[in-house]
This record gives sequence, C-alpha cells and structure tokens, in this order.
Amino acid sequence: MTISCRHGYELVISHGESGMTARLVPFTVNGLILAASLVLLADRRNGRRSGWLPWTALAIGTTASLAANIATADTGTVSQAACRQTAPTGAT
Repeated sequence: MTISCRHGYELVISHGESGMTARLVPFTVNGLILAASLVLLADRRNGRRSGWLPWTALAIGTTASLAANIATADTGTVSQAACRQTAPTGAT
C-alpha cells in the first residue's frame, strides 16, 4: 500500500496538483478499495448477496491504483516492458 500511495502521489504531482490534494488523492483510491472490500466481506459473513455497487467500487479503485503504478513505473521495470510488448504494431 505504501508503494501504491507513493505512485499515486507522484502521478498527481506530475499533473500539477500540490499540497493536501496531492497527499490525499492516493488515500481516497485506497480507501475506496478498502471500503468496497469491507462491504463485500460483511455481506459474505452475513450470508447476503452483494450488489453491483461494492463490486464496481472495487473494480474502479483497483484499476485506478494499477494505472497509477504503471504510469509512474521506471522505464526499466517489468510493468513498462509488459506494456511495450502488448502495444499494437507501430505504436510507440
């Protein structure tokens, strides 16, 4: 989670935000993941079927976190290499 927050912070800073906004955005993304996970856990423990909202929140939060990690990865890391290998022919 620490690495994810650092990557989110770096991404927000690179887009011109600073101060409290840059510090809080990564925690809102991780908070979304945590809240959705806790709702799903509570539903499972109480024998209830979870609705679409916690699953959607979990998917959005996970996608946002993963996107921030990939966007701020060093050029020599596995994530960037994987992105380059899956790019269509002729793309840069």
